[in-house]
Amino acid sequence: MIKKILLIVTILLTSCGYQPLYQDFKLKLEYFELQAQGDQGINNKIINTLGVKVNNTDKSLNNLLIKSSFYTQETSKNLSGQVSTYRSFLEVKVSIIKNNKILKEQNFIETFSYDNKESKFLLSEYQKDLKQIMENNIIRKIRYFLGS
Repeated sequence: MIKKILLIVTILLTSCGYQPLYQDFKLKLEYFELQAQGDQGINNKIINTLGVKVNNTDKSLNNLLIKSSFYTQETSKNLSGQVSTYRSFLEVKVSIIKNNKILKEQNFIETFSYDNKESKFLLSEYQKDLKQIMENNIIRKIRYFLGS
């Protein structure tokens, strides 16, 4: 009886047309020149995650310019003057350029507000995790921008 149920479930699942979401979404990100300005850690993560390649031999390719910045600011303090909330900003500007003309350009901005933590170590770890999440969100948006 269990074998029949497993067989039916297997047949139904394999014939339902399921495909992974990004299976057909493979980008060929090849550029003649790549310029990255600003936060090099963010730029390297974007370039490596998207798989951007540089091909200096094919002059028909476009140039890619990535400018990034990340900063955190204090947004409020309590009565004793200690910081109670922060806001982090991640901004990435992506430009596709051909013959010194901008073909496509877009700013990607992620912001997040959060409360202070009881220790500096916990705050630092939280900010690192938050930065990674913000980077991943922006990379996903850039992938769609470059794919369109």
